[in-house]
Amino acid sequence: MVIFICKELELPYEVVTKGEHKMEAYVAKNPFGVIPAIDTMRIGRRLCPLESQAICKYLVSRYGRNTTLAPRSSNILGTAEYEQALSVEAYTTHMQLVKLGYEKKFNPMFGQRVDEKKCQTYISQLEQAMTSYERSLSKQKYLAGDYVTLVDLFHIPCGRECSGNDLCVKPVLTLHTHPNARRWWKDIPSRAAWKATLKSV
Repeated sequence: MVIFICKELELPYEVVTKGEHKMEAYVAKNPFGVIPAIDTMRIGRRLCPLESQAICKYLVSRYGRNTTLAPRSSNILGTAEYEQALSVEAYTTHMQLVKLGYEKKFNPMFGQRVDEKKCQTYISQLEQAMTSYERSLSKQKYLAGDYVTLVDLFHIPCGRECSGNDLCVKPVLTLHTHPNARRWWKDIPSRAAWKATLKSV
């Protein structure tokens, strides 16, 4: 996700090689020794956001002021709509996609049984979310308004991972009964920065 936003903003970045994030030089900058992370100096102190979404929000706030990826702070209503959509993505859509992905894809990899009852619960919750998205997207082009924002882009990696036939959720994300959500889902992964990201990883 961070590489994707770097490409959106045309920012340089460095890919850490396997194991490098556990070495002393890296841990000195990031005490958790995890990736992704960024290292910058701000007002005389080091700032190291660790989580992907926190990093992306920071990058857009710092370098994306001429984009639509986040509303201006002076746009109070737009900011409220944006923050609301971010919360829905983080605590509803993304959470269910992650749970479904682990259950369907990673449990078998580690010799664990797939709990189909749980999967159906996650899929049902995703379908409810897509129904809500359809209502919003029937009135506006994107989830936080008529311009693409980080909210829309945050859906792409996990949504793409969970839209394959191997996870049996393709009907949820192809959205046969949700024309506006289907239009939105077809639109956001078509961005040049996302295509470039896929080629680089």
